[in-house]
Amino acid sequence: MSLPRSLRRNRASSVALHAVLLLSFLQLLAVFIEAVYAFGLLQTSIPAEIASVVLLFAPLLLLAWRRPGGRALFAIGLAVLAGRVLSVLFDGPARMVLAGIGTGAYLFFLPAYLTWLGRERRASEAPLIGLGLVLAVALSGALRAWGAGLDLSLEGTGQIAGLVLAAGAGVLLGGHFGDELPGQGRRRRRRVDPSGPMAPIGWARSLAFVWGLVSGLVLVYFVLMAPNVSARWVGLPLPLVTGMLGAALVGAALWLQRPSWVDAAGRRTLPALGLALAAALAATILPHHVHFPADPGAYPLTPPAVSVLAAAPLFLFLALSPVLFVAVTWYLRALVNPAASAHRLGGLFAIGSLYLLVMILAHVFTTVYDYIPIVGPFFRDRFWLVHLVAALGLALPLLALPAGPQDAGPWVGRLSPATVSAALAVTAVAGAWLLQPTPAPLVSPATLRVLTYNIQQGYDEAGRRNLTGQLGVMRALGPDLIGLQESDTNRIAGGNADVVRWLARALDMHAYYGPSPVVGTFGIALLSRFPLLEPRTFYMFSEGEQTATIQAGIVVEGRRYEVFVTHLGNGGPLVQQRAILKEVEGHENVILMGDFNFRPGTAPFAATEAVLDSAWQRLWTGGVDDAGIGDADKIDHVFVSPDLAVTDARYLLSPASDHPAFFVTVAHPP
Repeated sequence: MSLPRSLRRNRASSVALHAVLLLSFLQLLAVFIEAVYAFGLLQTSIPAEIASVVLLFAPLLLLAWRRPGGRALFAIGLAVLAGRVLSVLFDGPARMVLAGIGTGAYLFFLPAYLTWLGRERRASEAPLIGLGLVLAVALSGALRAWGAGLDLSLEGTGQIAGLVLAAGAGVLLGGHFGDELPGQGRRRRRRVDPSGPMAPIGWARSLAFVWGLVSGLVLVYFVLMAPNVSARWVGLPLPLVTGMLGAALVGAALWLQRPSWVDAAGRRTLPALGLALAAALAATILPHHVHFPADPGAYPLTPPAVSVLAAAPLFLFLALSPVLFVAVTWYLRALVNPAASAHRLGGLFAIGSLYLLVMILAHVFTTVYDYIPIVGPFFRDRFWLVHLVAALGLALPLLALPAGPQDAGPWVGRLSPATVSAALAVTAVAGAWLLQPTPAPLVSPATLRVLTYNIQQGYDEAGRRNLTGQLGVMRALGPDLIGLQESDTNRIAGGNADVVRWLARALDMHAYYGPSPVVGTFGIALLSRFPLLEPRTFYMFSEGEQTATIQAGIVVEGRRYEVFVTHLGNGGPLVQQRAILKEVEGHENVILMGDFNFRPGTAPFAATEAVLDSAWQRLWTGGVDDAGIGDADKIDHVFVSPDLAVTDARYLLSPASDHPAFFVTVAHPP
């Protein structure tokens, strides 16, 4: 079908507008949940700030708003963009509140906009939101690739890119609702909507479609908006996963640009493809799930190696991911109807917001279960189940799809969404490839400079995001080895950021990430100026939060060192430390570092000193250094083999984290 040039232009601007609004929503939701989690991390309990999640229930406002018009939608759209721009300019509670307001504004905007489309009899524009979602995911992947693991538009000078996108979307927003803005008069716009409205659907099916729509957004938030997340699940190179996702997004755009293809896959094959997508997602995660025996004698536990074939389900999931965007498009189109009131959609989307909140909490609980009374323990080792529920939520409502055409006609134009998606995919792959850490060949030093640092997921002791400050601490000390704790941010609790990749890139160091996010630890990592030999992760018995240890070798001056990095549970359980010491036995030139959660004078400390020496007490025999700093209250330690000489040991007390950076210099044995 040949469309008028003005209509083609309107369709292109509409897709661009929805792309930026959806990208802003995903970014705001990530920032909001990360900020709420940070307050809980500081308190190691359920924070009072969790009450701010009430902002997710903004759709309830539609119960009191009979006819949201173009002026209201313009204002709410601006609120989304303003929240996106302003939230990253602040820290702490202000950042959280502004991100929450922006998130709530979009959750209000979407049902109000669908109501407006139905009232204006412009149902054929609903599928353009699906195309916008494709571009939003492609944009998010490119921004994270060029941010080396962080979203470029949320950091430093990269925020200019976010400002430009928001400004452009503001202009498009004004054009989209220009007929109803003050001073524009009320001009009747030509509408091409040969499909007409779909037949009215009942409450039950409407609720099912809202469930499916929100499930699609949940999967985008959990998995697709940041390719580093699924790459970390299975241990595949980021450029490969980024390229696979980019190809899938191009396929999704091509599919959505041909409404006849969408219709053909509707009630015939889409439900089966949706269930296959759910199965592929579960099969991606489960091989990397670790079964933890209840018997303490079964530890230390080294999981069996995962076959390279275990990555196949991820390939299948990404290949099937266009189904997600087509399903979301069907749900959007089905919810647009002149008979659907704002009250009705507001109530349905409020239930959808409750479901969104439950899914977010379930995801977070897979890590913090030990701090959540009653319900928390259920989510231990059920990371796979949370994602399966979200995927089934997308797939099952497809069984109730209505009949009816999707759009006014195929996309006609030179710069189609598929073309833009392809360009963004190439950009993302280039960024993921070019911004990989590139450690330079290192001349063997006379000493080894070792640093252990609990970075509290990138937050300082006041609860402000402070990765740049923590990076400054590391650069000032110039270590050869860095053991990180609380560094597993490839989760929604950490904004889906890859902090270890970002630090490794900034410091030009080799990196081993330690346990997969699938397992549910708080994350440990090892960074090194020397290539890491045979890195592996083993686990200790844990009645509370799951704990793990990294072991890897390095060679310096022809001598192999065995490096261990760990983070014990609360109180530094003796059973966990004994498991580590069992692995240490038989190795020479051992460096064991981490957040042990035990202090000098305790049983775990004494058990460790029976095998290794405390670097601090080796150098400062009285327990206090020449600056008057002691280790009596410290839980961050470095232990070394008795034949290794310690020439310096310092606690750097910095507000960049709630833990000090503990720096030790080790001399090579003769």
